Amino acid sequence: MKNVMRAFYSDVDRAKEVWESPNTLFIFDTNILRKLYSYAEQTREDFFALLEAVSDKIWIPYHVALEFQRGRLSAIKEEKAIFRHINKSLDDIETIFKKDIAKLDLTTRLPKLARNTDTLYKDITKLITNYKKSVDYWDKKQICVRSHDSIRDKIDILFENKVGQPPESQDWLNDIYSEGKNRFENKTPPGFKDANKENSKEPYFEFSNLKYERQYSDLVIWKQIINHAKNENIENVIFVTNDLKEDWWYTIDSGGEKRIGHDARLKEEICKESDVKYFQIYDMIDFFKNAEQFLDIKINEESIQEAKQLQNTIISKEITKEEYPFYAFSKSLHKSLIHSLFNDDTNKSHNMNIINEISGLSKHYINEPLKHNTTKIHLSPNYISKLYTNGLISADEYIEIMLKYKFETIEDDDLKD
Repeated sequence: MKNVMRAFYSDVDRAKEVWESPNTLFIFDTNILRKLYSYAEQTREDFFALLEAVSDKIWIPYHVALEFQRGRLSAIKEEKAIFRHINKSLDDIETIFKKDIAKLDLTTRLPKLARNTDTLYKDITKLITNYKKSVDYWDKKQICVRSHDSIRDKIDILFENKVGQPPESQDWLNDIYSEGKNRFENKTPPGFKDANKENSKEPYFEFSNLKYERQYSDLVIWKQIINHAKNENIENVIFVTNDLKEDWWYTIDSGGEKRIGHDARLKEEICKESDVKYFQIYDMIDFFKNAEQFLDIKINEESIQEAKQLQNTIISKEITKEEYPFYAFSKSLHKSLIHSLFNDDTNKSHNMNIINEISGLSKHYINEPLKHNTTKIHLSPNYISKLYTNGLISADEYIEIMLKYKFETIEDDDLKD
């Protein structure tokens, strides 16, 4: 049955053989190249080193190259915008805190609390000032739309003479669009989840006297992959993409949605229309981990973790693309505030008051009610701090646990008015 139903078998046992084979081709999606502008320098270096290790086996379709060039400046702009969001949010925190506290008239009503609040405000201002220095440092290291693009330079070198041919004519594209309409109606992969792009602000674009319909971009890429596989001595294809939608992948709800692997119909199609015998889709994490396993190359754990973090923001249903820069900043600032205050041995009890104040203030900025079962583990201040700094519990939960288990105590006198 396996010979007849080959599309439903992953052939993972052949992975080492495939990575070592000269007849293997690694093909990269547009989002992989664009995401390089989001990664830290170390992650980019690891990715480029990996590409160099398999440089004779890499290729991108023409449409990937076209999408990358068209979207490159937008990717750079989005990354630079993060720093503007951060600085604005920092300013907002100071302004909102001072304004809201002033409304309470604590100086008249609760003088001692007012003094603590003044100290809190000074501490927050100092931490924000220091944080802004770090923001400015990383902002200056980030490529801007007018600066020289060293990332594109590296991509140009790696993919020199490794880019597919452009569409032969408008008729060729139109035939794909006609086929795409039927495929989308039947939810045949890839790309049917992009049907809403027809109603976007820019459903079409023109380049080199050809008109492209954006909703069919994935299908154009797919057709170019198949055509290339027909004309070359290629037996194995590994497509690397960060597009995690179900028009590429097969998912099943089993105690939560699980991504099992690529849609079997994709493998059936490419193997049927070419001499390809092995087809697999990787996300960036798969690419890193398999490279470590099958090549003599070491990927930094930080690079893998960053790939995971960015991938999680892509699939998150609770944090939108627009919200993420502020969310990431808020979480980072919150950690900085708590960490600085908690590790200041000069006035522990006073600092715990400040931490509680911050916790109440920050609930407006951080909304990630991650839960962690602390009843089956050995609790310690160090362990609880690690839970918090790794994002496994929120700041409110961190404070609650620390107080509940009396790792730190607040002096009664500090709570009196």
